[in-house]
Amino acid sequence: MIQFTTESIDALMAQARRLEGEGNLSGAVTVYQRILGMHAGHAGAKHRLGVLRVRGGNVQAGVALLRESVQADPGLAEAHRDLGTILAQTGQPRTMRVDYFHSGGMGQEIVALDRVVSDGSWAGSRTRLIDDLNLGKYLFEVIDRDTNRPIYSRGFASIYGEWETTAEYKTLHRTFGESLRFPWPKSPVQVVLKKRDRDNSFHELWSTSIDPDSRFVNRADPPKAGNVWTMVSMKSPVVAAAIGLEAVAM
Repeated sequence: MIQFTTESIDALMAQARRLEGEGNLSGAVTVYQRILGMHAGHAGAKHRLGVLRVRGGNVQAGVALLRESVQADPGLAEAHRDLGTILAQTGQPRTMRVDYFHSGGMGQEIVALDRVVSDGSWAGSRTRLIDDLNLGKYLFEVIDRDTNRPIYSRGFASIYGEWETTAEYKTLHRTFGESLRFPWPKSPVQVVLKKRDRDNSFHELWSTSIDPDSRFVNRADPPKAGNVWTMVSMKSPVVAAAIGLEAVAM
């Protein structure tokens, strides 16, 4: 049985870390739970408890605690690092987002890298990674540096591309912020941005090399922007009947 030497949260955190160091993980879990009972939003306790949950085999609960930790304290670098590592190791893909500046006007077009960051969990297709629909004014490809083969591609239309069709484009220059999103790569990649010509073929407009392990790549998940709630669920027989489907378990 763990004896709490003091009710001070700092002292309890130190006690829990000592228990972890001694290999007494169940004891450390008990202390972290005690801390969260005193202060439900304590980021440090959520972080360490999340790591221990994962080590104990409960990945889902551990990841949930780690996400709560980084939301409670976006500056807790260790929690961001551990969350990223665990998501990569457990096969839960994350999103890499490449932010760039798209500038031009009066016949000129320039693209410049802004930053490379994590954009949370990957919500796109995990099977249709190469775009063969031939749609959009622009196309980007993510190319594996070891094999020189595309591992992801998407065609799209951009705000800059729409502005390019206006009369204003012929008289001044403007800059637009744009982003490319794709599953987090496991090794260095080349991101190539292409533009469709008048003859309907694509040519390279800009490219940049990205090493996911680089210190210039921000692996921290973005702060929570707001709460998400269910508007429509197929669990509801009323909703399912309204669209001609049987209610299904989600």
